[in-house]
Amino acid sequence: MSPPREGTPPERARAGRVVRPDVWRTPDRHILLGVSHVSDDPALHRVFEVRASYDATTGGWLASVAEQNQNEQREDWGPRLSGDSAPSAFPTAAACLGDTVSAIVAMVDRDALGAAHPLSSPEPRPAAPDDTRHRQAGGSTAH
Repeated sequence: MSPPREGTPPERARAGRVVRPDVWRTPDRHILLGVSHVSDDPALHRVFEVRASYDATTGGWLASVAEQNQNEQREDWGPRLSGDSAPSAFPTAAACLGDTVSAIVAMVDRDALGAAHPLSSPEPRPAAPDDTRHRQAGGSTAH
């Protein structure tokens, strides 16, 4: 068994071993989130990828979000949903992802209720046919 190595990663890199800087940073955590539409129409379901990255300057985890289009291609990454009053950095990746998922589901529900679909704004029923002409002609309205 070899003795434990001494020194920090940069010192080991200078000793002839190349260590990538990515190894030194905390790995990102991500989830794929599918949110169903309230109408239960599969064509209206939405899929997001949520990524939590550790930011050493803020000392916390920051979220970024990308929505998938209908071809399962990820759109552009953006910061966590704009206009949210939640803190920008979280102490853990789980807190960051959980809060962002909650905000996404609320946003999808708001969008769905604002859109015209059978559950939120039903189409007005057509008026019943006017049978006054039939009555004027002496006909019966009973069928």
